[in-house]
Amino acid sequence: MRLSLILPSAGAKPTVVEVPGSAGLRVYAYARAADGPGSALPAGAAAVAVFLVNERPPAEKERPDPSYAFQASLQLECAAGFLGRPDPRRGTRDEWDEQVAELQYADVLEFGTGHNVGCDWVAEGATCRTVWTTWMPSAVVPFTEPTKLAGVMLGMEPLAAATPKELQAGLTPIVAQYRAWISARRTALPDDRELVDLLFFPTGGGKTEAYLGLAAFTLLMRRLKNPGITGAGVSVLMRYTLRLLTLDQLGRAAGLICALEQLRAREMDLLGSWPFEIGLWVGRAATPNRMGASGDQDQSTARKRVQRFQSNPRNGSPIPLESCPWCGTPFSRDSFRLTPNANRPTNLVLTCEARVATFPVTGPYRSWLSTSRCIVAFRAS
Repeated sequence: MRLSLILPSAGAKPTVVEVPGSAGLRVYAYARAADGPGSALPAGAAAVAVFLVNERPPAEKERPDPSYAFQASLQLECAAGFLGRPDPRRGTRDEWDEQVAELQYADVLEFGTGHNVGCDWVAEGATCRTVWTTWMPSAVVPFTEPTKLAGVMLGMEPLAAATPKELQAGLTPIVAQYRAWISARRTALPDDRELVDLLFFPTGGGKTEAYLGLAAFTLLMRRLKNPGITGAGVSVLMRYTLRLLTLDQLGRAAGLICALEQLRAREMDLLGSWPFEIGLWVGRAATPNRMGASGDQDQSTARKRVQRFQSNPRNGSPIPLESCPWCGTPFSRDSFRLTPNANRPTNLVLTCEARVATFPVTGPYRSWLSTSRCIVAFRAS
């Protein structure tokens, strides 16, 4: 619905417009001067605040919904354009990292701020004519493309199909060109230097794929060089500082283990009979450390978690994954089974319903994933 507002002068009483047919929804518009001493805004600039206020009379307790306003949003349009607000604290920050961020975002302007909600806008440079409220603000992350390396083979599939001579020819230039880059940086940097710059790469740049590719190479190389049980064991350690990042990376790394298991199943003579595994070392808040038994009041055991999930899947998966990392099929009540019985289980068997295959799960503290077709299983040992 489109409404036209005549904004009040700065400091005057708000403009109030009732939303037609809404039975009590009103739009309030306020304005205050924003061009005072020290302001970077031009003379006459004003800060405008627009609120959607629900002034409907309360509904009866049994049926309160009719008095609410669901999924409400505001969109403001101004043909003359909105002014971008510069950072009012620019140049006053003492913290080094804040000063760096200030420099990096020196050209970024803010055209709106949400109250208990997000705000977004369309801007072309310093010109913006539309702002709106949103519950899920989004931002475009510029694509980052690494420097092109001449004569280097980078694709995973070409590397997998290459002969030893082709691999040597395709990978050796990385060493030579990286060495040349290091030499060039040494001549460009000071000799006094005590600080080291932290290199970062934005979301979607391929960081996970890069280290998982290296992990796969390491795991396969160990199996090829050490036949039998000596090729198993811990080969790669991954450490994360944030819980949500840990769980996200667990799912992606588990997908890699699934792929390696697919390969091992076809090449057992080369890769051995012991399955590829992945472990998760976390506290009991994220994964069960004990199986539990009837009469046990510990709510963190595998038995209690499975029972809660089976009574209502909204309680969350008993393990730190919500779906199969290989095919993405969500886990259901039938995905988890306590064996030999639910009263005194010694194993938790997890099955992906997309394909029938099962693996046992037992014990405290260490969890593992192993796949033969489309299956994930956890064991604490």
